[in-house]
Amino acid sequence: MIHIFLSRVYSWYNTGMKQKTNIIFRLDEILKEKGRGVRELSRATGVSTSTIMNIMNNRSKAIYLDVLSRLCDELQIEPHDICKKVVIKH
Repeated sequence: MIHIFLSRVYSWYNTGMKQKTNIIFRLDEILKEKGRGVRELSRATGVSTSTIMNIMNNRSKAIYLDVLSRLCDELQIEPHDICKKVVIKH
């Protein structure tokens, strides 16, 4: 299976700015914006509630592309809308 490694645990240095950055998921924000719940999204996509909760709480170290696709299709968003790169402040 193909999957994308995206996690707040996965960090790297931005070559241009030498700042440490992380990728975080914004699924919780998106669900609030759209007035949707975890169980409702789970039923509509076939993705387990535990998987959705792990993504929402940034506990996922990877996300399968088919899961990402189902979430995006149901929420009518693009994959880049679910993720955000943040700078870690020391």
